[in-house]
Amino acid sequence: MLQRALLDAEGAVQLLGGGAVLVRLLRQKAATLSCVPGNGAVPAAEQAAAAAHAFRAAHAAAALVAAICRLAPAACWAEVSAAPGLLEAASSAFSWAVSTGCSSLPHAAEPAVASLQRSAQDALAPLADAIALLAQANANSTEQLGAACNCTPLPLASAVATAMSSPQLQQARAAGPLRATCCRLLAVLLQAEAVAQCFLLDSSGQEHQLPADEPDVHQPVGAVLSASLMEHWLEAAAAARNGSGSEEGSTDEQPQRQVLDVALGGVLTYSGSAKQVALDAGLHTSLLDSCRALAASLAGPVAAPPLPQPAAAAHRTAKLQQLREARRSGTKQPAAVLAFGSRVANQAPAASKRSGRHSSCGEQAGSNAVPVEAGQDPLAQPEDHVDGASHTEHTESRPIDQPGPSPHAHPQQQQQRLVVSLLSLLQQLAHSSAPACGSLVEAGAMDVAIALWGTGGPAVQTSLLSLLATLLHNSAEARATCASTGEQTGRMSGLCG
Repeated sequence: MLQRALLDAEGAVQLLGGGAVLVRLLRQKAATLSCVPGNGAVPAAEQAAAAAHAFRAAHAAAALVAAICRLAPAACWAEVSAAPGLLEAASSAFSWAVSTGCSSLPHAAEPAVASLQRSAQDALAPLADAIALLAQANANSTEQLGAACNCTPLPLASAVATAMSSPQLQQARAAGPLRATCCRLLAVLLQAEAVAQCFLLDSSGQEHQLPADEPDVHQPVGAVLSASLMEHWLEAAAAARNGSGSEEGSTDEQPQRQVLDVALGGVLTYSGSAKQVALDAGLHTSLLDSCRALAASLAGPVAAPPLPQPAAAAHRTAKLQQLREARRSGTKQPAAVLAFGSRVANQAPAASKRSGRHSSCGEQAGSNAVPVEAGQDPLAQPEDHVDGASHTEHTESRPIDQPGPSPHAHPQQQQQRLVVSLLSLLQQLAHSSAPACGSLVEAGAMDVAIALWGTGGPAVQTSLLSLLATLLHNSAEARATCASTGEQTGRMSGLCG
């Protein structure tokens, strides 16, 4: 009935009181909610029923927010999205839903408690979608975004990280939509430095912490988000490269893969702990290996990207299984290391290993980081990815499996867009972090730059120059390597000036 009413935009806005009704629905958290998560209290049947009703009301309000955004005229959406307290109320409802849906509730087998937890879990994806839409509409309101990020009972960053990594939610029926909406929310919130810092950092300037499996041990939210996003990225890549789904489905999934790429890049840009996890997992070596393989393809005759071999598909499936098992068992080693392999020592004579190189990534990232794509819709990012050419069997890490390209794109265009995406992730990983830049140089980033120099057209060269500017600014080894590349690659030496 309400969706039909949205056909009459003025009537719909009057019905919803310009957003006031939505705020009330989202704030229908009875006092009983405070005794449900985390404190061992056993909710009575009537308390559980009241709490489940509150989550269903929040679910309905979130669905209405999305319907208004997509069906109502822009002026009506602007009026509703600017309603005082609406974004904060949606964030708080999401935080409560995560606390309840991801908790091991006492007497969870009882029907009323089980219904409460299902209601909380079912509300998560619509709420995350509503928060992303409202945050994008209020991108210029730092005050509203700050209040939304500092919601209770969990800060928004902790709630999103918990939702993306919780074993309880991985088995839930809403796991797929929740993953997609959380990625979109991250892509929106991590576009601008001020909002990203408010999202990731607490009042003391440190990253929000999540309890780990061991007592009195906590993990930074950036590390948790990075590991989850890398796992989801690998899973999406394996599904795309294995040809699962029809051609139509592959085209429909392109925006989701774009948002995943932007979300991962944003976390890598602004979180020091995310950089640390990515470096320890060998993400940078895998990205460089893929760039190195694609450089040969771009420099030579145009050829279609190689099709996945059965053995490679089986290997990817095994890696995904290892990732899931490692995450569920709470292994201390980042789960993504199983997918990306260990780091590869650089052969360049100018590079030298420094002890404790990775230990200060968090100190270098943050204050002067640049937006991933400031002011743009996350869906307006490069969208096509391919698995970089043949895997190098002689290295310790294999080129990362990338999400598949549009079936209608030209092979060379696919490869160019993939290289741009890879270089962008490398630049985001290296930004404002001397240790990360040193690790990239150790892994052969300058050799890859030499191989890509002059190939792939303007887009590739622009992305390559951005990466080189970051490396040369933060790494003395990169400057030394660039200045002493010899006659064959001496054309790059002018960059050092």
